[in-house]
Amino acid sequence: MKLVDKIWGYLRPEPPEKTVESRKSHTYRVRADELIPAIHNLDDFYEQQQVKHLAQEAFEGMKQARKLLERDNTPEDLDDRSGHLSLPHLQFEAHPESGYSFRQGALQVRGDEQACRVTQMADGSLASEQQAEWRLDEKLFTFEYVPAMDPEYPPSSQGKSLVTSGRFSLEGSEVVGEDQKTAKRVKEILNAVELWEQNARELDQQPGDLNAKEGRVAAPQVSREALSLEGEKVLTQSFLFGGPQGDEMKDFEVFDLEQSDHRLLVAGNLSGWGKPLAAGLTVETSGQTKKVVVERPEVGAEEHLVWDTGTGQISYQKFQKG
Repeated sequence: MKLVDKIWGYLRPEPPEKTVESRKSHTYRVRADELIPAIHNLDDFYEQQQVKHLAQEAFEGMKQARKLLERDNTPEDLDDRSGHLSLPHLQFEAHPESGYSFRQGALQVRGDEQACRVTQMADGSLASEQQAEWRLDEKLFTFEYVPAMDPEYPPSSQGKSLVTSGRFSLEGSEVVGEDQKTAKRVKEILNAVELWEQNARELDQQPGDLNAKEGRVAAPQVSREALSLEGEKVLTQSFLFGGPQGDEMKDFEVFDLEQSDHRLLVAGNLSGWGKPLAAGLTVETSGQTKKVVVERPEVGAEEHLVWDTGTGQISYQKFQKG
């Protein structure tokens, strides 16, 4: 599935029927009592974001249960033995031989010195059969659930027609071809590829990179200020129909980046508009060949470029919807 379809998909007017998926598991690192997603790619991040509030609810229940352990030998503790707690008004019990248990509504928490577990939560519109485990020494939190429905829609390329195509060559720093207007656009795309590859390298192993493996990047919601965007003319703005000032261009506020061994994904996003308008850049590298796709769903456009970096030969196609 293309990156932009992960974000844009639910805006389609007639989505296909959703299907039930198998059980899923998400892992977080616990840092200063906060959940930090441990992910490999942006798909993992988008999936986690849909249910992170549920994972957070389980985590807050666990923290509350562990906080209640501090009430041993206080006036409200009905068990006068040291290490044993009985707080019936809070539905909390703790004993050295069996650990502790805590109930808050539908949330059931059990734990001991090694781990804290949520064994029961209320089913919701997004997930059922929810369970969670916080491994205290490892500072890892795992949230498991059965999705209530499949949130993804398959990509759709129907209705797009080829409107422009051509062959070009990169000679030095210039793109040469008969159609000078298209050659200029091809040059802008090549510049964008190099710029975003450089941005991905600079984000690797930085705080915003949620993939711990060196050389691989999964960096969602990166602000413009954290990136080098000078001269970028492909993926910095989105066209808005009927914005506050009428039809206008608006700067993307954040970007999602993913870099693997042979693929770069970039998505530009607007926030505060209620709908996730997005544009995407995908670069797949095989040997000396780079295949580039630029997606602009807000205007129904898609550009394809194949660049032989060894010979400098480039083929370009533009598709338009409607």
